[in-house]
Amino acid sequence: MIDCRRVARSSLHPLTGESHEWVVVDEGRSIPWTSYAGPLRLSQADFAGACRTLLAIEPADVPDVALDHAEIGSADGPERRIILHSTTPTTRGFETDLAAMAEGRVPVDITTYTETRALYLARPGDLAVGRLRPWRLAPTAPGVERLALDDTDHYYMSHALLHRAVNRGERDPVLARLIAWLRERRATVLSVYDFEPELQLLVAWLARRAGVHRVRVDANDPRLVAWNRKGTLHPTVEAALAVDVDPTADPTRALDLERRASDAFRILGEPLAVLPGYTVTRHSGRDAFHQDFLRAGKLLSERYGLTQACLKPSEGGDGGRIVVGIDLADHARLAELASRAWTSGGDQVIEAHVTYLQRDVNGERIPVAPSTHLRDGSVLDGLTLQFMRGPSWKGNIYVDRPGWQALGLGRAAYDEIRAEMAALTGRLRHHGLVQAGIDFAVGTLGGRFEDTVVVAIQDINAKLTGAVLLREFMARHPIDTSAGAATRVFRPAASATPSAVQHHLSTKPAGGTRRELIATVPGRWGMLAVTGATPLEAGALALTAEQDLIAEGLAADGWPTR
Repeated sequence: MIDCRRVARSSLHPLTGESHEWVVVDEGRSIPWTSYAGPLRLSQADFAGACRTLLAIEPADVPDVALDHAEIGSADGPERRIILHSTTPTTRGFETDLAAMAEGRVPVDITTYTETRALYLARPGDLAVGRLRPWRLAPTAPGVERLALDDTDHYYMSHALLHRAVNRGERDPVLARLIAWLRERRATVLSVYDFEPELQLLVAWLARRAGVHRVRVDANDPRLVAWNRKGTLHPTVEAALAVDVDPTADPTRALDLERRASDAFRILGEPLAVLPGYTVTRHSGRDAFHQDFLRAGKLLSERYGLTQACLKPSEGGDGGRIVVGIDLADHARLAELASRAWTSGGDQVIEAHVTYLQRDVNGERIPVAPSTHLRDGSVLDGLTLQFMRGPSWKGNIYVDRPGWQALGLGRAAYDEIRAEMAALTGRLRHHGLVQAGIDFAVGTLGGRFEDTVVVAIQDINAKLTGAVLLREFMARHPIDTSAGAATRVFRPAASATPSAVQHHLSTKPAGGTRRELIATVPGRWGMLAVTGATPLEAGALALTAEQDLIAEGLAADGWPTR
């Protein structure tokens, strides 16, 4: 049970500017809260109450009612948009940030950077909604109207808006402005990070108050929420145990049978090319969870001869709470991880550990873990390789087929990834999938797979992903065929202002290239973008730009603890 305690301050809070701060009490331990946003969240009871108060419905009715008032579409046309990017509880950003604070680390501040970086996507004539100090200080295009929400106490902006709708309704100035905007500009497109239940409820309420039949929302059909859970891709331990597998047969045969025991197969009717792995659910209680956790490791060992695994929360983001390189023979370690996973909450996935193919970019080893992307229902050109720090994403490098081959990677793998993306999105498009990012692994598993290089899906993100910022940068600064572009996530200095960072980037570009600031959350998270003559050069220039900022004292070297 988590309790949030508000404590008065003798001076204004350095992050929020408020005269109070928060302490989170988790299982009796007091943890100082160190985010730009507060720790308050709506409980399930709060959400149910909001459903009844605002629309006289029950929580289970929200997706259907939302679709009565929302039209799923794209924001790529000339229509004005409302930019409202709230991170979603389904990615468990709160839990990820709290875990960092509990361990004495500086949190990434997921909710703050999600709100702040959205301003980069705003165009003249758009209305951008936000609330936190980095969002208020961030630059944006001329002609963008900012609508500032006076609430730093809730972690999720969607929760803050719902709280105000319940308690103040149309008397709240921010909600009144949104209602008036929708009433006056009926072709408006609402751009969201994810069309989560809280926003579904809010949109339906806003539409009714504005007298608008439907609000166009740049998001997926909310009934596709299962695809944001990694557990959808893998069978449960119980389902896997029911599969009759010959441990002496070709391991790909066993893998195909297990893929057909997953929820993904039940939905699609076809197996997805995923890694060996199992979903450990919580529905039967702690003892059953612990037992299934150990059984999952045993299945990987016995059926595939694997020696290492990776633990991932089924619902999560930014690499939070992922544990890699788990020794499957270390039963004490597995038992410890099972206990920790139960405490952290949510279903878990135990998956084969991948030894990725790697490429050197300016001295940094980049795993071949490419992503493909869908926008407006269409698969976008090329792939993006991912900068990684441990299991966390730290930017992208755009790569087309010639660029892929120039990195010494086989054309067959590139074409296989593109084909798998096209097939999957083709099957889901008629279910309302308009935007997504799919992460792949290219590497070896060992065990009975030996040194065979596998290409497999690791994660499906059925929402707006960070790579959209690279795509937006490329749209603003078109690159020639075979040229490259890259984004890089860095840790800004606490004193680094957006104007200082952008000024430094703009004064030191290499000949013919561009360097641009996407967003910065001082002391927490920043992103820059560059162009280059080739994908490899773009990646190298992104790393050089980060080092330049470090040398000028505008960024920190690494991701230190407090």
